[in-house]
Amino acid sequence: MKKFTISYSNILMILPGIIGAVVLILIGLLPNDDAYITFTHSKNFALYGKLVWNIYDSERTLGSSTPLFAFLLGILGFIIDVDKIPQIALYINAIFLMGTGIIIYRIVYKETNSIILSFLISLLCSINSYNIKIHSYGFEFALFTFLLFLNIYIYLYKENYNLLDLILPSLLILTRIEGIVIYPLVYYRLFYGIKNKKYKIHYFILPVILVFLYIIFAKFYYDQILPQSINSKKAWKELFPVYPLDKDFLNNFRDRVLIVNEFWGSMLAPILRYGTEPATFIVYKLDINKAGNFLLNSNKSLLNYYIFINLFFLYYFYKNKNLVKLYLFIYTYFFFLFVFYTIRAESWYLPPLLISYLLLYSLGTYFLLKEIINRISQYISLKYVNQIILVLSSIFVILMLGKNYYLINRNKYPFDEYRGILYSPGMRDKVEIERFLAYKDAIEILKKNHIKGEIASPEIGVMGFYYTDGNILDLFGLCSKKVIRYYYEWSKTDKSLPPNLYVLQKTKSEIFIHGYNAENKEEINFLNKYYELLYIHPKYTIFGDPMYIWIRKDYNL
Repeated sequence: MKKFTISYSNILMILPGIIGAVVLILIGLLPNDDAYITFTHSKNFALYGKLVWNIYDSERTLGSSTPLFAFLLGILGFIIDVDKIPQIALYINAIFLMGTGIIIYRIVYKETNSIILSFLISLLCSINSYNIKIHSYGFEFALFTFLLFLNIYIYLYKENYNLLDLILPSLLILTRIEGIVIYPLVYYRLFYGIKNKKYKIHYFILPVILVFLYIIFAKFYYDQILPQSINSKKAWKELFPVYPLDKDFLNNFRDRVLIVNEFWGSMLAPILRYGTEPATFIVYKLDINKAGNFLLNSNKSLLNYYIFINLFFLYYFYKNKNLVKLYLFIYTYFFFLFVFYTIRAESWYLPPLLISYLLLYSLGTYFLLKEIINRISQYISLKYVNQIILVLSSIFVILMLGKNYYLINRNKYPFDEYRGILYSPGMRDKVEIERFLAYKDAIEILKKNHIKGEIASPEIGVMGFYYTDGNILDLFGLCSKKVIRYYYEWSKTDKSLPPNLYVLQKTKSEIFIHGYNAENKEEINFLNKYYELLYIHPKYTIFGDPMYIWIRKDYNL
């Protein structure tokens, strides 16, 4: 292993990741209820040695979709402080962000042999304001992105593989199941890169060994292989399809294309164009679109350039007899298949996708300019060809850097006291902080009234982390197996009750907390029959609706 030395190139290699990490720390920890689902699993593991959602439930459930990250946070929480697991997540995300910056630098340098361009593209990926925002919630995507591009770097550029290299693919898929995308590259490189394969069978077993061990453990411990959150989404897709799909193949295909197109137009393209959440520039009256280059200033031009650059790369890598290099951008192709198949993609799934796009656009522009200028130089005498290519490519990347937007916190907007020194504008900032505070208040109200028992709620992350006096029943079934079983039962009934109240009727949960108003007579009658209203939050709302706390009438206060 080469020793790290202090040099101009090494400083530029580590600097982008350090800048990104500092920005993340300055933004600080922002709450997101879904992230607290993983924090709750980690806390239970740190305190009780059980990586489960409810420690009081005899039915063990893994509701987090990231077993490795939950395990890592649990270990660190046990060592440091379980109550600081959200803060721990923020700081380890900063570390993984630094690591990703180094990997991106190394990838770009391998392809361009330019220190300056490698620095600029690594900086572009390291300070992406949308990704920083997602990392500030404490999600696992800083780890997933780091492992994804580390695997890509190793299996594209290394000739020999050590033990750590061979188990990294397992770590990726244990972080998120989408990590399966790396395995075609891994086995392609192992199959064509290793001599005497029959004597080195461990090279082919080790990349999946941890996954197989986890499958065996999960089957015996949880009685299921996939995390419950994935099983529940599958059930919801069957029972409550967001887009009813025609059984006819052509109509079905057309509808799914429309779904992908909607995802591009309403979520992904605006984030790439503005560097932050869609419509943020309207909410904050900022015309961020003025920063950036003309090729990427509309959804249509962005898409056209994406298609063009992909076609160019097919030509370029084919000409250079190295089509496997397309794996640098594999996540852009994979994610569209993911959306095409699953229909639903949450906004916080995007960090690895955005890095893939930024690499595609920036490297694609570099190679395109290189191809054009080299061809021109065959007919017209040009001096400083390489310098011209570097300058034009750098200008493109710098313009893309201008699409990232950060503000200094001057206490101008709601809940700014919960922000850090910096922040990236976002539509859901107020919503996320408000529901976080509402659910924390709900737990305090239960404690004040000495109420204990099972809480049923459609949102459970924050309450799961702070509530210690009973189970949390997740009415979406992300963390509760029996909820999904009851939903299948409900689908065969007369459906006079909404599905969540049907579950309440079956489980008889002592506490029901929700953030929406009763909208039909059956719902109102059911709640008045079995529950009494304990509290309506006077200040905070859940996605704009009041937060209600209901207690079963047969509960003895």
